[in-house]
Amino acid sequence: MDSQKLKELLSNKEVQDYSYLIIFLLVFSFFAFFVIRPVLSVGVSLQKEAEELKAINEIFDENIRSVIKIQTDLESIREDRYLIDSAMPSSPSTGSVIGEVESAAASAGVTIDELTINETTYKSEETAKKELKNLGINMTFTADYAQMTTFLRLIHSQRRLKTIDTIKIVNTEIEGVTRLEVTLKLAVYYI
Repeated sequence: MDSQKLKELLSNKEVQDYSYLIIFLLVFSFFAFFVIRPVLSVGVSLQKEAEELKAINEIFDENIRSVIKIQTDLESIREDRYLIDSAMPSSPSTGSVIGEVESAAASAGVTIDELTINETTYKSEETAKKELKNLGINMTFTADYAQMTTFLRLIHSQRRLKTIDTIKIVNTEIEGVTRLEVTLKLAVYYI
């Protein structure tokens, strides 16, 4: 094509309109593909990230509420902490345990025939995990039914946490008097 014919064609109003339209569509397509599309994809990803952050924020808010509730509960029992410490001390304190058992036996009128404490290994706080440990106590005593129930009730009512693992009761009659020979295994807890 010759430059003269090209000038004539471009001077035609209809050709100019179509040429401007084609150039506009090309520029708009370029602009839409390279400018608008990335902006939209960034907007969509930011919207998704905002939703994820809202969900995370709700989880954090729930955790904060839980911590506040725990803190409030701890504040409410702070005055009674000594009860928890006396129920589960940080050491086995075998001497005090024996004293408590002997005191309960004396109050109930029970005669303790034998009392043994299972072997225990004490570890300092730095080396031991803070977990519930127990000290086993085996005892044999003779009593009548009322004395036995009083003794068990007194053991149960003491502050130190104790559970009865096993109990064996043998009914014996000595000189016409019915006596119970009781073998008892206690677990005494400490932290």
